[in-house]
Amino acid sequence: MRTKINQLLAVLILLIVNGCSAGVIQTEPISSQTASNPTSTEPLLTTTFPNLGTTKTPEPDIEKKYTYFLDQEAIGQFCLEFPMLTIYQAKDIGSQFYAGVLEQNNISVISPEDGALSPVFTPEFPQGHLLMINYEYPWFGYMMVDSPNGLGDWNFHIVNLETGSNTIIADRDHFDSIPLHVYTAIDAGVLYLSTSTFADGFAVKTSKVYAIDLKTNETTLLIDSSEKDSFMSLISASNGYLLIENDPPKDQQALHLSLYDIANQAWIDFPQEYPASMPGMEYPWLIWKNSNRFEEAHSFTVYNLETGVSVVRDITGRDAYDPIISSGFAIAQASTGRDRSTNSVILYSLDGGEVYAINIGIDNIFAADAYIDHGYVIFNFREMASVSDYSSYLCQIPLETVISDSLVGIEE
Repeated sequence: MRTKINQLLAVLILLIVNGCSAGVIQTEPISSQTASNPTSTEPLLTTTFPNLGTTKTPEPDIEKKYTYFLDQEAIGQFCLEFPMLTIYQAKDIGSQFYAGVLEQNNISVISPEDGALSPVFTPEFPQGHLLMINYEYPWFGYMMVDSPNGLGDWNFHIVNLETGSNTIIADRDHFDSIPLHVYTAIDAGVLYLSTSTFADGFAVKTSKVYAIDLKTNETTLLIDSSEKDSFMSLISASNGYLLIENDPPKDQQALHLSLYDIANQAWIDFPQEYPASMPGMEYPWLIWKNSNRFEEAHSFTVYNLETGVSVVRDITGRDAYDPIISSGFAIAQASTGRDRSTNSVILYSLDGGEVYAINIGIDNIFAADAYIDHGYVIFNFREMASVSDYSSYLCQIPLETVISDSLVGIEE
């Protein structure tokens, strides 16, 4: 399944998340500080199971669907080309981008005027590579691991784009978990860190969520789960809430999602059906995939925390990847039209029924890492026809252009 392939690729080069705003960029190598021991406080609560009742409302029978055709002329206008390079997880930091460069195994700063690349962060481990990127201005976070299998040592860096400081704020020595079981989210200047460890036979040993203040580096233990049949994995943070995926330690179905109120140290029940995975949150919206973690997405749920209304949305296109949430839209990459490759970025309006497909006018490509920032749809795609002659592209298209220049209908 394409979604499973996507997850395996993600282990090698990335993993997700939102951000946005302008700042002054320092392109010289930045020295790192050493992580300090976390100063943990005991939480008041441990994990609880949710209410399985549902208040889902049916999806409208008629959905407004549109296609924006990103033809060769538009590609030349809105996209930068990088011959023989794979650009991924590009984050708009104002006048420039930070992005991973697969072939160079680094994070580089990209000039939007001419696409010039300047390396800024490289692995500190001899065989190291980049595993994930988080961003919320002015904080740019990335994890470096010491081996491709994701089982060894790791350092999580936080870069302050205003001061240029680069701090190793978490590592395996202080948080124990292997990289494959470390998940992060940044919200309002706080890094939320989910870590889990396992005994022999895949039994859950520990599963915890920490909050690290990025200004003071003070670490607080928020949640210490007592559950032994599941562990806390993917997390999303917004407006003082954490949306958490709870997974079994073996190849079983995901158990449930949990919603945690940080200020009140309380769990909040909300309607969900199983399976549920790949959660995302952008207050008041919660979204999740209605299938298991490594299965293809056929639908997703949108839940409004303020109104309590829950809607199931069908996935548009073929062989879709997992939806994420960004600036009032759910976004997923999929295949539309005659070409069977992942040639489209699909935007689902959360407060309406509109669906917009950005169909890329090149055959045999792989589109990825789409999000919306300051009114622009940003994503990358790579040509897949040849391993010896290819390019990747970084695109930044005004959302207004996508909406106004779209034609009615999506060819699925």
